[in-house]
Amino acid sequence: MLKGKDISFEILNQAPRTAASQDKKEQLDAVKRWFYEDWQRIEPKLRTSIVEGISVFLSLFDDSPIVKRTFCPPAECYDSIANADYRFGKPLPSFSWLIENGKLCALNFPIAMNAGLAKALGVMMKLDFERAVLNRIPQIEAHPERHFRQVLFPLR
Repeated sequence: MLKGKDISFEILNQAPRTAASQDKKEQLDAVKRWFYEDWQRIEPKLRTSIVEGISVFLSLFDDSPIVKRTFCPPAECYDSIANADYRFGKPLPSFSWLIENGKLCALNFPIAMNAGLAKALGVMMKLDFERAVLNRIPQIEAHPERHFRQVLFPLR
């Protein structure tokens, strides 16, 4: 009826296509709470500023086709069957895998090329490395008999 009378509206509840798990329902409730109780209450000018800041940050990864392919590969890149021959690219292994396999990961991105992107990538790599190291602690504690490789994050 609203559509027929050209009245704008918003659907708040929609029947799910498939039964969702309790965890998924709770996640959706959390998103709704955040959106309606936090995000919608923020002053529109501030919301616009936040969105613009995020947009500028994300555009760092979209300006250059090489950067986009490297750091935002297509979803097919992560499909082990469709990408068995790496035709969609070879994704960077996780830092946990790199650490456990004694591999090195170096970022060769001169800051002069794009200072904002170089700094963002450096920070994100460092945080991902730190997360992988911290996630090893429960494994190390659970298996004191095993030798766990020492790790290092050199800064230059």
